[in-house]
Amino acid sequence: MMDASQNPYQPPQSPLETAENAELKGLGGWLILVGFGLIVTVIMLPLAVLGIVYLAQGSPGAMKTPYVIFTIIGYLAWAGLAGFSLYLFFTKSRRFPRFFIGYTLFGLFVCVADAFLFRFAPAGLLDTAESGDVTRQLFQQLFYTVIWVTYMQRSKRVKNTFVE
Repeated sequence: MMDASQNPYQPPQSPLETAENAELKGLGGWLILVGFGLIVTVIMLPLAVLGIVYLAQGSPGAMKTPYVIFTIIGYLAWAGLAGFSLYLFFTKSRRFPRFFIGYTLFGLFVCVADAFLFRFAPAGLLDTAESGDVTRQLFQQLFYTVIWVTYMQRSKRVKNTFVE
């Protein structure tokens, strides 16, 4: 009886092809950027919340506006999701790719809602220069979401790494 590796009807497998698949495992390659981005997010979003609270304290009644309330809650929830994503990332959990996709979509939702609610922010709280920042943040998050969701769905490294 013939072994599967000796089957003349199967296409030959080159040593290079086998070596490539063996190397595509672990928290390397483009996944380093994913991990770095999650670490930065966990640090920067709470700092952004502190900045918003500081600005809102200087404007009477600003803390009760929908923009400020939603931004604080949204950013803290987003940071919490980033923290849990980071945990799944470093434990190489099989749930990470799907959870990370949800995390990026939640971030996009926060940015869209933030851009919408920004129009109703009190005039004394934010200046018009920050309107461009909100729009820029929205498009950055859209770009981030498209790139990394596609990567999570198609990458061989992701499929080989997150199996536990």
